[in-house]
Amino acid sequence: RIAFVNRTPSDPREPHYSRVDREAGYVSAMREAGLTPSVITIPAAPDLYADRLGHMLRSYREFLSSSYLPTAVLCESGGRVMLHAASLAGLKVPDDLSVMTFDTHASADLEVAVDRLLVRDRQMGRSAVQELCALLKDPTAPRPPVTIPFEFHRVGTVGLGPHR
Repeated sequence: RIAFVNRTPSDPREPHYSRVDREAGYVSAMREAGLTPSVITIPAAPDLYADRLGHMLRSYREFLSSSYLPTAVLCESGGRVMLHAASLAGLKVPDDLSVMTFDTHASADLEVAVDRLLVRDRQMGRSAVQELCALLKDPTAPRPPVTIPFEFHRVGTVGLGPHR
């Protein structure tokens, strides 16, 4: 039971492209594996950063206290907040719940590390400049999608054995 947890964007009219793509990728991979996708969307958060963190923590705790408790969560963002919510709910990571997130920094907050799929900002920037140069050189040439591989950084929040 692997859930994808995302947040309603602050402005639902303009969701960040990565949210849509990450959720679609999750759903596709789950179906390909013969598993049922479970997308959990928490409500939009307040504008102030401190208020957003509190809102996210309360929403994650509520989710982890619901009748549907997954064995693993893939957080669109807020993996470290999910770790705290799991702890407050009395869950042991990774024994009771595996937690993974997306990030752009391998060492983001070493004091509270979470397994992450890492996309390198530098590689993304380099690829964007290469695409722009190619487009300027020949604006009519077809531009195939560019794939930037993720790196998996493991710190131990994803369990390797069976859950419950």
